[in-house]
Amino acid sequence: MSESVHEILRKVLALGTAVMLVVTLAAIAVVKADEKKPTRVAAATQTDAAPDAGTGTGADQGAGSDAAAQGAGARAGASAGSAAAAAPGAKGGTSAAKTAAAGAAGGRCKDYNPDIGVFCDHILAGGTTVLSGPLAVYGDQGLKAGLAWQTYYNTELAPKEHLRQAKLVWYDDSLDPQKTLQFVQRLHDVDKVLFLGGVTSPEATASYLEQTKFPMIGDIGLSPKSWKNRYIFPTAPSTETRNPLRVKVATSRLGIKSFAVIQDTLPAVNTDADKKAWKSGERFGPKELDYVEISATASDCSAQFNRIIQSKPEYVFLPTASGAMLACLREARKFSKPTAACRPVKACTRWGRSSTIPARRTRRRCRPIGRTWPSTRPTST
Repeated sequence: MSESVHEILRKVLALGTAVMLVVTLAAIAVVKADEKKPTRVAAATQTDAAPDAGTGTGADQGAGSDAAAQGAGARAGASAGSAAAAAPGAKGGTSAAKTAAAGAAGGRCKDYNPDIGVFCDHILAGGTTVLSGPLAVYGDQGLKAGLAWQTYYNTELAPKEHLRQAKLVWYDDSLDPQKTLQFVQRLHDVDKVLFLGGVTSPEATASYLEQTKFPMIGDIGLSPKSWKNRYIFPTAPSTETRNPLRVKVATSRLGIKSFAVIQDTLPAVNTDADKKAWKSGERFGPKELDYVEISATASDCSAQFNRIIQSKPEYVFLPTASGAMLACLREARKFSKPTAACRPVKACTRWGRSSTIPARRTRRRCRPIGRTWPSTRPTST
């Protein structure tokens, strides 16, 4: 082969190599550019939701809530970064992993998974609340507080710490356990939130949460079952821990020898654990003389208080719910006789808060109500 032919072949090969190099670099550039394109992420909407549903991204979302919305709004923010990373295993299993892989392949973030409420720029949390009836005050203030915290988290903490924002989907279940269960099922199947921040009746949803592996973080409204469910993460001590401690504190501070309990209850909650927990407080010395229950929504405590005082306990543990507690305090005042010579004393509620009750005068000395109960003689009342 002549030298001129060799020269032509070299030039052709050089040209072909250059063309292939240009094509390869162009392809790589296109791929990288495609990966940097902004991804449009679905927002938390309620287009097909029930009339008593809502979504929240800030404090301007209106009124209402309680344990559920407060917990969901607040804890959604706190868990936005870490919870999203663990999302594929939370409740989706293999399908969740496949969705995440598909999202990554499509140019989204690696753990993008709308099936469990995880998006590239936010996560979804959910819950139920009560906005009507005697306990509506808790719901209204709780939701406002939760959304206020959510606004702070989304505008201040998330940008600073490079975390995803949090969005809240909530429903008003009117403190109806059946509605609570229905809305929790909707939050799981339709809204597809990552976790629950609380509901008004954990008792009604405990079995469903365990069956579907749907996690919940909550405090107020927790029933005894909540501490035995592996998918409910309580943020408060159990009744088995709290109730005996209250008895211990009352014994150490006031030296009581006996006590009685007016226990407020939520709908459809089994209170056997509460009864046992209060009874176990006897190990600290005082004797439990009586235990009676009152609905958390009650506004009249006359029957319960009149029964309690018949056993003449030295100390009474009052209900937690504000309406029921105030009703019991009104009854207590009927059996007190304030005088100028008597200083007011404090009676502790179950949660450790204090309410002032006037002391009453007996023949010998001034003693606080709860220490001396009315006898059959008119002069002692």
